[in-house]
Amino acid sequence: MADGADDGVILLIGVAQNAVIPENVFLIIASIATFATVWVWVMILASHVAMKREIARKSLPPSAFPVPLWPAASVATMAFMGVVIVILGVFEDTRVALYVGGAWLVLLAVAYKLWVRGPGLKRAELVDETAPLPVLRAGRRK
Repeated sequence: MADGADDGVILLIGVAQNAVIPENVFLIIASIATFATVWVWVMILASHVAMKREIARKSLPPSAFPVPLWPAASVATMAFMGVVIVILGVFEDTRVALYVGGAWLVLLAVAYKLWVRGPGLKRAELVDETAPLPVLRAGRRK
């Protein structure tokens, strides 16, 4: 589709939802957006935990960006995200987010199994190519 056509399709879906379920459309969209946001943050946290474990396992130098209260802060944040998911499931009006989110995760898993092949299955080795920044003394420039 053309750039503007995608927006038009999304807007039409919103208009149709508003016509069919006008009293709940905002709550449904907000619930789905909440699930998506929680999922993104869970993936960020999981990636961070994996990075920290790899740093420890390979005895690499620590990150230049330390995390306050590591690992307690990450554990507490994961627990909070779990509470948000539970709250979405407790209320009937927001439960639709879990259904839509669950279906989306199943689609992602199926797409991964169907289309990720070869080197895509191999874990990427990231090389730290950053060099320390030169320290310039006041009044002296290179």
